Amino acid sequence: MPSWKSKRSLAECYSLMATPRSPLETETALVGGRVQKHASRFAGREYLVFENEGYTYRQAFDAASDVANTLSQEYHVRKGDRVAICMRNVPEFLIVFWATALLGAVPTLINAWLADAALEHCFNISSPTIAFVDRERADRVEGLLTSFKQTIPIIVVRGHEAQGQEWKGMAPWSQVFDGTRMNAGFWEKEPNCSPDDDGAIFFTSGTTAMPKATLSSQRAFISNSYTVMFGVVLANLRRGGAMPSVDDTKPQQSFLVTAPLFHVQGLAANMMLCTLSGSKVVLMRKWNVAQALELCLRENVTATSGVPTVITDIMRSSIPRQIRFEAISVGSAPMPATLSAEFSKIFPNVPLYHAYGLTETTGVVTAVCGEDLFERAPTIGVPTPICDILIIDSETSRPVPSNHVGELWVRGPNVMKCYLGDPSATNKAITSDGWFMTGDLAVQDDDGFVYIRDRAKDVIIRGGENIHSTTIESALLANPQIQDAAAVGVPSARLGELPAAIISLSSTSLVPDVDLERTLLEDVRRRLAPHAVPVLLLIRDKPIDRSATGKVDKGPLRKIAAEEWERRQVQGREKARM
Repeated sequence: MPSWKSKRSLAECYSLMATPRSPLETETALVGGRVQKHASRFAGREYLVFENEGYTYRQAFDAASDVANTLSQEYHVRKGDRVAICMRNVPEFLIVFWATALLGAVPTLINAWLADAALEHCFNISSPTIAFVDRERADRVEGLLTSFKQTIPIIVVRGHEAQGQEWKGMAPWSQVFDGTRMNAGFWEKEPNCSPDDDGAIFFTSGTTAMPKATLSSQRAFISNSYTVMFGVVLANLRRGGAMPSVDDTKPQQSFLVTAPLFHVQGLAANMMLCTLSGSKVVLMRKWNVAQALELCLRENVTATSGVPTVITDIMRSSIPRQIRFEAISVGSAPMPATLSAEFSKIFPNVPLYHAYGLTETTGVVTAVCGEDLFERAPTIGVPTPICDILIIDSETSRPVPSNHVGELWVRGPNVMKCYLGDPSATNKAITSDGWFMTGDLAVQDDDGFVYIRDRAKDVIIRGGENIHSTTIESALLANPQIQDAAAVGVPSARLGELPAAIISLSSTSLVPDVDLERTLLEDVRRRLAPHAVPVLLLIRDKPIDRSATGKVDKGPLRKIAAEEWERRQVQGREKARM
């Protein structure tokens, strides 16, 4: 039992959060309305900071309004049309996102890290009306254009960084948005949206090993702005504190965004909450701990969020105590049990927030912060007020008692509408009465706190990035020297998991040694994104065991791979000491 005694029960806290006019009171709102409201409310405040550039709330809204007018008048983008965004974390990402929302169109957030085949798949399944890419993606998309199902306008942002390079079939941002204002307010003539209209499309890996397009409503996207606040507010109420008040005179918060904006954590959670609260959003092109620390000091960063790897990098840097953090959150990947203890030593007075959610739930399902997290680690917290959860026995499809393992099911307004273009996958994932089956195995204790025990799906989570095992297996099996393959995760103190694979060879004449492993890894590297390349190949001299239905029991294989990985790590440390 936890030694810390809360001042209020969970039921009492939930009741206080539902108080009329509280910051967490449920409201009917639309994504486009958020930027209009807060552009006026916080007009003169800093909004976006990127390298040496900056936008106030008003400047960002004006830029988004201009883009919306051009999209509407020149490209005939209308309510419900999809606008693809595939780029790193640069200001244009958010400007295009807001412009799309103003039109009632659907931001389609394509993972910029995907390999070419998956990138092509995402464009084809989502069928966008227009796309925005950065120069790195432009280089790759240019070679995929003939594989697209339809020809669409593609606009390249920050093309000037390529020093005059041009891309066939694409137009540079500077040419399309040259500073000439279109008919002001033209986008306002668009039809009104309702909360149940399409709000956003994110992509996540599925059982086909190709990304699935998760279609969420306006209501689902907006709800995450409030559920993200839930854990911090709950922790304060549990200590006996009061509900926070809405006070625009408080000093502006400064938030460092480390997660990609094409992920739910980066966009639906971090960016939306920052906008809702009038915070300054500090962007990084990609994660670099030295640059992050410099930005934290320069921009007076008071809060950040990231996968456990990012938070660990900050904690183990040379200057963490010089940063005046007021809150830090961890999500998108399992949090190591040791992280909270290490955090409390380095940041003893900073609240640590941990949330659990999925792309299919548009973000947060459960959350925990403060004493409850430290006392109950590694809990993922309790359900937010808008989410119902069940822990279900996979054989009986009935709820299990407290403290028993079952599959975690979720229902609420934040759950996606469907997997776009894949009704079969949708029907397998969502029940007829609206329960989303997460595939995660969990336990809920007598007090209502949830713990993830394992994942039913064969997904390897490397630093918050999902890697489907079949993606690795397919890439390995493309080599005729490999007869069978099974991909698993091996433990990593820094990244949570790393991809590994057990393989059997198609010929007994091949010698399973270090040179062969190196050769096979170099071969598969050509077919995988860098983060999905296995850190080791364990070559077996016998076939991989499969059941009568052709399935592999990966439990024993994970153990074998983990032991071999640990042996190599120990061997490496011993060599380093010699």
